[in-house]
Amino acid sequence: MLSWLLVICMVFTALFPMSAVRAAEPTGEAEATVIDATAYGADPSGAKDSAKAIQKAIEAAKQVDGPVIINFPKGEYQIYPDKAYERELYISNTVGQDQNYKMKKIGFLLEDMEDVTVEGNGSLFMFHGKMTTYTTINCKNVKFQNFATDFYVPTVVDITTESVDGNTAVIYVPECYNYEIHGTSVTWKSDASPYTGQTYWSFNNGANYSQRYNLKNGVTWRAGNPIFSNVTSIEDLGSHRLKFTYSSRDGGLEPGICVQMRPTVRDHAGMFFWKSSNVTLENMDVHYLHGFGMVGQSSENITLHDVDFQTPEGSGRTTAGYADFIQMSGCKGQILIDGCTFSNPHDDPINVHGTFNEVVERISDNQFRVRYRHDQTAGFPNFFVGDEVEFISKSDMSAVENSVAKVTEVLGPTGDSGASESGTGSLTDMIVTLDRDMPEDITPWAYVIENITYTPALTVQNCLFKEVPTRGILVTTRKPVVIRKNIFDAMTMASIYIESNSTDWYESGGVKDLTIEDNIFYRPSNPAILISPTETANKDKPVHRNIKIRSNTFYINNGQVLSAKSTSGISFTGNRIYRFEPNVTVTMTAEKTSLTPGEAVNLSGNATGKEQGSGLYYFNGCTGITIGDNLYDGGLNLRADLSASDAKLTVPMDDAKETVYTIQYQADPADAGSLKAESNETATSNGFIQVAEGKSVTLTAAPDEVRAFQGWYDENGTKVTEETVLTVSDVRAHAVYTAKYLERHEAAVKAAEEAKEAAETARTAAEEAQAKAEAAKEAAETAAEAAKDAKLDAKLDAETAQSLAEAARDQAKSACEEAQTAAQKAAEKARDNAEALLKEAQDKLDAKLAQAKETLEKARVLREQLDEMLKSRTFAEQKVAITKAAGAKKAVKIGWKKVEGAEGYAIQYGTKANLKGAKTVLVKKGTAVSRTIKKLKAGKTYYVRVKAYKTVNGKKLYTLTSAKKKVRVK
Repeated sequence: MLSWLLVICMVFTALFPMSAVRAAEPTGEAEATVIDATAYGADPSGAKDSAKAIQKAIEAAKQVDGPVIINFPKGEYQIYPDKAYERELYISNTVGQDQNYKMKKIGFLLEDMEDVTVEGNGSLFMFHGKMTTYTTINCKNVKFQNFATDFYVPTVVDITTESVDGNTAVIYVPECYNYEIHGTSVTWKSDASPYTGQTYWSFNNGANYSQRYNLKNGVTWRAGNPIFSNVTSIEDLGSHRLKFTYSSRDGGLEPGICVQMRPTVRDHAGMFFWKSSNVTLENMDVHYLHGFGMVGQSSENITLHDVDFQTPEGSGRTTAGYADFIQMSGCKGQILIDGCTFSNPHDDPINVHGTFNEVVERISDNQFRVRYRHDQTAGFPNFFVGDEVEFISKSDMSAVENSVAKVTEVLGPTGDSGASESGTGSLTDMIVTLDRDMPEDITPWAYVIENITYTPALTVQNCLFKEVPTRGILVTTRKPVVIRKNIFDAMTMASIYIESNSTDWYESGGVKDLTIEDNIFYRPSNPAILISPTETANKDKPVHRNIKIRSNTFYINNGQVLSAKSTSGISFTGNRIYRFEPNVTVTMTAEKTSLTPGEAVNLSGNATGKEQGSGLYYFNGCTGITIGDNLYDGGLNLRADLSASDAKLTVPMDDAKETVYTIQYQADPADAGSLKAESNETATSNGFIQVAEGKSVTLTAAPDEVRAFQGWYDENGTKVTEETVLTVSDVRAHAVYTAKYLERHEAAVKAAEEAKEAAETARTAAEEAQAKAEAAKEAAETAAEAAKDAKLDAKLDAETAQSLAEAARDQAKSACEEAQTAAQKAAEKARDNAEALLKEAQDKLDAKLAQAKETLEKARVLREQLDEMLKSRTFAEQKVAITKAAGAKKAVKIGWKKVEGAEGYAIQYGTKANLKGAKTVLVKKGTAVSRTIKKLKAGKTYYVRVKAYKTVNGKKLYTLTSAKKKVRVK
């Protein structure tokens, strides 16, 4: 019987893969349907291409009503471009209108979807060739979470000098890169397609762009390539080491320098979010992005939380991004970037901006032809009906008075089709009609127009920026901006750059509310913060306003901490500025060095250190400047240089210079407890605190749940105190203090061992004292012990022995009789129980047989249902093939191949390429293969697609939609 049940269960499981689509665990929110990507062929072992399977899983998710999770069990998924999505798309700051790169390969394409989560469960998505990894188009409430992204062979090649000797150098090439040596040249190659056997890309030597990264000090900068200059020979040493010989070795070629090399064409975006809202990325590791980073375009509310852009440890690679990491172009709502790491991009980690379009024709007082001006930006709409716009003067970036208006009509490119589909016949030009007349002085070539609806608020917080060859954050938006609690380490350009540009990049616009607070700037470039619109400064027409820089800490080299231009209302307060390398040396001299007891001698001392020559501040065309309540290290130049700015600006003298020392505090082990330091109303928890000379500092070690605090130790390993709070008074030198912890079981063992040692000592002393007392009475006790032993010799007489034997015999006889009686009763009871159990077993067997028959009947019914489901699935996976699409007089004639099992066909048609707002015609006849759609507009271009349907359980089940056809009506 059990065998039958097992067979039934196995058959049922095989026939119904219930894990493919299931409901998620109930939560307080609407229950989500879970789509298991592996049920559609996604391969977590990484053995085969998962591109098509991902498309099938996404298509299945589209059929779900309500929230849906596309779930990828933990593994490594390979995604090749050969079978990936392919779409014509035009993306800001990439390749403009260049038709050579209009088609984009996309790994994950979510389009016209809502309430979707892509769940990775710790997986790695490994991409190949040149691709956009993740794209949303016209989506709402999309979340990507819990996975890593990488490329099998990144399109930036990182090679590092291991050693140099005379005119030779040994270069390490990470194992992921493929190469061929041809004389004095190297050809770098991608991996080969599993479908064609051809590589996806290749380039020679250093291509046309390179930058360098110093592994020793963590600095990345833009510079020429020293590896391929004056090469006379290249030898492959094996183990991915190449030996270069030079006629004259470049001086920049030294051990520990990594050269990062690539072409410059931004043919894809790394990720792309277009016309989407509420997009969230969480707990992701982005090891590499090809092309132009993560682009948000005409989207609203984008959030990144714990997204780390950096190469995998141990890979030998250093570059994580071909260009920018994050580019938000023409977005609105709230952009939130929280708890992220940005390491080694090839351009700005974060750039948030709009796009100015230049006025090239004033068609009427409320209609203008405007144009994209940078050659990397074109092809997509920059304005939508209902948006507000404002005109800006190119000469000084000031807003034209009374020039805010609403858009009532836009003609121009669509973003996903060529110039022939643009309302202006151009990918660069748009015709914008406004709801009212504009001032007469707005003339061609002297003004630009800005979409002020698509300008987002921005918050960047708790992030780490390091190994960056450019700026850390570049932002131009008129909505509130908050940059707080971030660490910027060794930005090669300004750590924060506030621009606005109407001459080359055309990135808009003016900042109106910016707060920069509680950040740490290590080794910033000159200046650390740069506020500089590109045009002529004019303090009477400021571009930027209301900027607050407060409570930050700067560790600077020789350079400015702040440079501002065309700004009104800028305050710099409560900040601390230190020299990064003060290089303080103290020397003491004495009249004599040998003294007799009681003799005194005069000592003289001299202290020298690195002094900064340049002033800390520069203001050009600025008004309303406030500088105060800041703390400065000694050796800094507090000068503020002014040009066409407030003439009365001075740096208050209460911002006194002080000699400061660094107190480093740390935990051992490093992840034990939590530490903080307090001094002079300043508190830190990052392991360092600056303390003015003669002041005190208090270090506090918090309890740890799994470890016991042992005490504070100085840098020599000497315990300073067992208390959790350590106060160091009258600080006059740099110092290091360590809070040591032990695992609680280790601490307990240690305490027990100490207690055991003390107890052992006491016991030994007691034993020695007792031994003396016992020796004194030993002789007296000897006689008594002998007598006692003699009395212990007892005798048993014969009567006692006989009595004991008889008693034992009687007990044995009684036990035997009791055993026989008990055995007889047990046998009778066992016989009765056996009859009852046999009847019970028969009843259960009968019930099981009845249940088995019922289960078999259910299995038969389920099998019939499965057959129907399989037929439905086969039907749904079919794709209608259009055989004819032709324009007629005010009509479109459409023909298609018959789909087996179809009850009818649904024809969608509309004038927009994305078929948004399209109409649907139902052909309620399964044998039909054509239809004429009438009453259309003459001369208009229509887009048409077809899908078949049949009725299953009272609902229409559709096939995949046909390819879209474009038809011009006569």
